[in-house]
Amino acid sequence: MNAFKNESGQVLVLTALSVTLLMGFMGLAADIGVLFHDRRNLQSAADAAAIAGALAYKYDTQSGNFSNRTTDIQNAAKAAAALNGVSNLTVTGTFPTSVTAPTLYVTSPPTDGPNSGTTSLVEAILTVPESTFFAAVLGTSTMNLTTRAVAGPGGPSTACNYNLQKTGTGMYMGGRFNAYEPTCGVIVNSSDSCAMKFNGGAGSLVTAWVGVVGGACGQSNDSSPTPVLGAPYTPDPLYSAVNWPTPSNACTTGNTFTGTTLSPSNLSSLTSSGGIICLANKVTISGPSISSSSPYCSNWLTLPSAMYIFEGGVVFNGGCIQSDTGGVTFDLYGSYIQSQSSSTVNPGTYSITVTTNTYFNLNAMTTSTVCSTCSIGNYGNIDLLMMQPPSNTAAININQGTSFGTLNGTIYAPNAEIQLTDQGAISNSGMALTINGDLIDANLNVQASNITINPPNPSQTPPALLTITLVE
Repeated sequence: MNAFKNESGQVLVLTALSVTLLMGFMGLAADIGVLFHDRRNLQSAADAAAIAGALAYKYDTQSGNFSNRTTDIQNAAKAAAALNGVSNLTVTGTFPTSVTAPTLYVTSPPTDGPNSGTTSLVEAILTVPESTFFAAVLGTSTMNLTTRAVAGPGGPSTACNYNLQKTGTGMYMGGRFNAYEPTCGVIVNSSDSCAMKFNGGAGSLVTAWVGVVGGACGQSNDSSPTPVLGAPYTPDPLYSAVNWPTPSNACTTGNTFTGTTLSPSNLSSLTSSGGIICLANKVTISGPSISSSSPYCSNWLTLPSAMYIFEGGVVFNGGCIQSDTGGVTFDLYGSYIQSQSSSTVNPGTYSITVTTNTYFNLNAMTTSTVCSTCSIGNYGNIDLLMMQPPSNTAAININQGTSFGTLNGTIYAPNAEIQLTDQGAISNSGMALTINGDLIDANLNVQASNITINPPNPSQTPPALLTITLVE
């Protein structure tokens, strides 16, 4: 009987069992830890996929590319997930009931959650099988991780001045300038040490905020507030949102003006085909003379509502010029070289020039132009007053003497300089310009001018300038 009462070695057995159990818990903790870590990374990929899909939805809606929108949303979401470490994805627009390989479900509108059925939102669900360690011993070799995100349009961008070029001076402010944009911000994408340059110390830039990727040089205290340096790069907010017409498709005999001077006497000769007027040569536009006192203009040259494709550049050569009630869009397709002998305009290559004694009141179109002969859908030019294709790097030159007026609409010239410079660059008593819209350019040159920039009303903001945000 004593043999059965011998308890020696029990501690060893209990210890072995405890160690085995402890190792089991450690294995389980390792599995859970790895899965939680991977799920956090997977959530980032799902967020990126939803945002990219919402951007594709927005751009295709703006450009009228409805037939390819689903495919574009899926491709954009897949590419964004791959950039965030989730590749070899199977993309589907039908909710998967079982998953054995990495799968991305993308749909618009969402089919689940509080925003189910809401148009313009994109839902992305990522499901990825993950290998386990301890659980595999118990017969569960993989577990599916699933993350979900929903994204769509947020509010308007708080910037109204985008300077996109990445090298050199992206924004130059010189002379006796007054630039006033107190309710919106300035973006300078150049990484140059002198990306934002102030010269003269007699000017004033008042804005809500200034973000510069590189540095600021000169009299940077001309800026209020002080520029924030080392800001993140901001991509072109209208990239892929605008379709650029080509004269070979959009310009026909029926809608092409071949003259070189446009005035009230020959305005009736303009013919619009599908909302497009083509001007084959460099065109000079002159309006009735400005009077010496307010209201300055008793008579106007009124431009019919249309998209104007300027194939050889355009000069506003004085007088009172306004747009019709439907608004206008200037497609600055071509340019001209100003001769050295000119006494009114500095030599250079320009897509548009506004000379002295010009009073203009121009409104952007509120409906998009459709090319009936191009099979391209609409051009995405809603609320764009001026749009200059990336292939045209000629300057937009609004700078001479006592030019003044109001531009209601966005100026979009991603590879061109915008010059807002009074003649001589020594006095701020000349040009006075109010822009109710966004400036999106390669670089901006402001000298000795009175410039007021107001962001457009949210209802007038081009859809592509609305921010994309996660809503779930």
